[in-house]
Amino acid sequence: MGAKVDVDKYTAEVDKLTAMLDAAKYDLESTVVKAPDDGYVVGLSLRPGHRVAQLPMRSYMSFVISNTHKIAIGINQNALRHVRTGQSAEVTFKLKPGKVFKAIVAGIAPITEQGRFTPTGNIPLAPTANNSQPLPFMLTLELEENLTQVIDAEVLDINQKMPGGAFGAGAIYTDSVKGTHIIRKVMLRMTAWLNFIMPY
Repeated sequence: MGAKVDVDKYTAEVDKLTAMLDAAKYDLESTVVKAPDDGYVVGLSLRPGHRVAQLPMRSYMSFVISNTHKIAIGINQNALRHVRTGQSAEVTFKLKPGKVFKAIVAGIAPITEQGRFTPTGNIPLAPTANNSQPLPFMLTLELEENLTQVIDAEVLDINQKMPGGAFGAGAIYTDSVKGTHIIRKVMLRMTAWLNFIMPY
């Protein structure tokens, strides 16, 4: 029969190894990459056996959610005062020349890059009218027509999908100066048709 000090020593060692085993099991379970929603992966550089740090300085893959059909547009600061969520809008894309899509304003980002300070030990420069241009605010529009579908791994039909980064023009029909809405609608449709012959 062993001494109590030896029993306590080996019990502590067993507890330590059990804790290490539990931590290893947790780390192994954490190596599974799960998709947050329906979509597809682009720019995949992660492979079995790669070691990924807990605080990575880079991304090993980009995941695109394909069940959403919202777009982001920029609007000048002096025009933002008229914009409200729920207002109707229209957009056209270079990728879809000749077509105008109906949308509604789904959200407004209440900050720009100029409104953010990076935490450093330096004193930030105060902006002035001479050296600063007002950045546009970002709006989120929700299209009435679903442009994004799950991409087939072998077939990419550009006529049925709207890739991220697609460029275009848009108009938001606010409650201000409603008489000019018809002019803007005509201009937007002209832009849609000019997309056939003007690539830039």
